[in-house]
Amino acid sequence: MSRMKAIGRVGAVTALVLGSLAYGSPARAGPTHLRIVFGHTFSSGNVDIVSVLPDGTDLQRLTKRPAFDACAAGSPNGKFISFCSDASGSLEIWTMLRDGSHRHQSTHLGYASDPDYRLARGHHKRLAFTADVGNGHDIYLVHIHGRNLLRLTHNPAADDFPAWSPNRVGEVIAFVSDRSGTPQVYTMRPNGSHVTRLTRDPNGVTDGPDWSPDGSKIVFAAGPAGAEDIFVMNADGSQVTRLTTDPAGDFAPAWSPDGTQIAFLSLRVPGSRNVFVMNADGTDQHSISAAGSTDFAPAWLPKRGVPA
Repeated sequence: MSRMKAIGRVGAVTALVLGSLAYGSPARAGPTHLRIVFGHTFSSGNVDIVSVLPDGTDLQRLTKRPAFDACAAGSPNGKFISFCSDASGSLEIWTMLRDGSHRHQSTHLGYASDPDYRLARGHHKRLAFTADVGNGHDIYLVHIHGRNLLRLTHNPAADDFPAWSPNRVGEVIAFVSDRSGTPQVYTMRPNGSHVTRLTRDPNGVTDGPDWSPDGSKIVFAAGPAGAEDIFVMNADGSQVTRLTTDPAGDFAPAWSPDGTQIAFLSLRVPGSRNVFVMNADGTDQHSISAAGSTDFAPAWLPKRGVPA
């Protein structure tokens, strides 16, 4: 299981149109607005981090350099964005302020991707992420300035896509692992202990997971490659509900901080990989990026100043 949530189907990129952005007219939203951040492929072929309002308007290009910048994650207080980039020559985690300034490299491991912020109050500078230091994909923790690196998983299987739960009591990290033979969702404590399997999807879980803000549910994608759908389940793995049914692939779901919406990637627009948004119950599914776009996994950036 080597496909990264944020990078999506890397091999499919060459088959997609490298479209230019055609979002709504700019409104210059300030730091008091909830936003969606994601990697977008510009007409030059460059992949950069962009930020938009939840309806797709007010595009702000946050990175602009000859590098691959994607897999963005917003800190729970809305101040920071961490993302994966090959600007240093290998894919690593970088961090910047929400306006794209003050970028710095957070990891130096040779391969690091899919950062996710710890949600507990007072810990908004702590990341979980996937890394490969030569022995396969494992889950690690690190401070956004590179301190206190800790490896959590040591299984020979591939462990990817970590997601911190918002629970202040009983905090866990959800992740995807193929240790059972097919990729499934698991949880573990932040020290790597008490690994628990949650899903038993026969086709395997392709990416996700992400938590509802109250910690009661987990959203994820599962299904055959190119035909995945978005599902939601209780935090203990029970009551799995399918949210999308389109024949095209829907994947990389991200739950909004207010719990009302889920952003995700979809292949349902021909020649495109678009960011879509839907209500948390699966209704009102619509694209917020232009036909012909090649986008990468979305994440929500909370309003600046939200306590964390």
